[in-house]
Amino acid sequence: MNASVRADSDISISGNNSNFNNAVLYSEFGDIEIDCNNVSLTGMIYAPLGNVTITANNINLNNVVIIADTITLNANNVNANYGRSYADTVGTEWETKASYITKFNSYMMDVEADNILNMLSEYYNVRQLDAGEFSNISVTAPLAPGFMVTMDFDIQQYEVEGYGNLSIMKTDGVQQMSTIVLTPFNKDLPLISTDYMFMGESRISYIEFYGLGINGDENIAAFDALRPLQDKYAQFANQPPTPGWFDEVRTLGLFKVSTYKVDDAISQMLYDSFRITLDASTVSPDLDAEQRIARYNNTQEYVDHLISNPGVSTAIFNMCLGAESTSQFFNNVFFGTGLYQPEQ
Repeated sequence: MNASVRADSDISISGNNSNFNNAVLYSEFGDIEIDCNNVSLTGMIYAPLGNVTITANNINLNNVVIIADTITLNANNVNANYGRSYADTVGTEWETKASYITKFNSYMMDVEADNILNMLSEYYNVRQLDAGEFSNISVTAPLAPGFMVTMDFDIQQYEVEGYGNLSIMKTDGVQQMSTIVLTPFNKDLPLISTDYMFMGESRISYIEFYGLGINGDENIAAFDALRPLQDKYAQFANQPPTPGWFDEVRTLGLFKVSTYKVDDAISQMLYDSFRITLDASTVSPDLDAEQRIARYNNTQEYVDHLISNPGVSTAIFNMCLGAESTSQFFNNVFFGTGLYQPEQ
């Protein structure tokens, strides 16, 4: 290889003999793994947040610089010498890990949202709607006592044809957060509300399922498949949200605290939640006219109660936008009840 390779995530190279001549391997947010019988490298390996692992019988690193969170060399014989020319290229100024983590968090928010959209598109036609004045919302709220922060929310809304409303809301600044809400209107399935909060290297991940069923939540088959997720992700510490009235109507919740090093697993928890629900939708019959009215009324009651008895996040919108605009935002965009009201 006489070239440079750049990837957002992992780079993996395997084979018999690998020769890298003045090559640069650059993984912006992932790991770099080389597993060959013999490895000869001249150049630079750069994985600032990841792990560089080279496994071989013989490793020859000539004129090399390796920069990574961790570096592991597994070999019978290792020969390595300093790559001054590459070191001069890198220089002596660097970006802080904190700023790099912020970039990574932005990347993860985009990846997770894109993957959910792609997953939904496997099952239903997904059409983006115009969120109008609510496409961008700016709110100012206390992040800590005596410390106010302005959060700019980018909001996208989609119609999932034959299913319901999808909203994706992201804020990317001092506070980084991604919220995804899937509200069913044509199926008796859980309303899914997710909040992934990125605080430097730490994460708090909330996935909430509200049955709002027309015949009781125990008759929504999706929950039988969703409950095992509590055991599947039990290795991650629980981080319960602030108590509220919604605890009584929430059927199931996954509330986890973690770090960026296990983002793949935490993202998978999100994907599992949507995949299981969407699989259940394929065998869940469409609601008839009377059932759609009942389902809609249950959903509207939940949204109305959320506005009139706000939790922490809703209270911030009420404070900054006012009760009337918050109601319009929740009904017309965030949950879509204003768009999917059936004829009574």
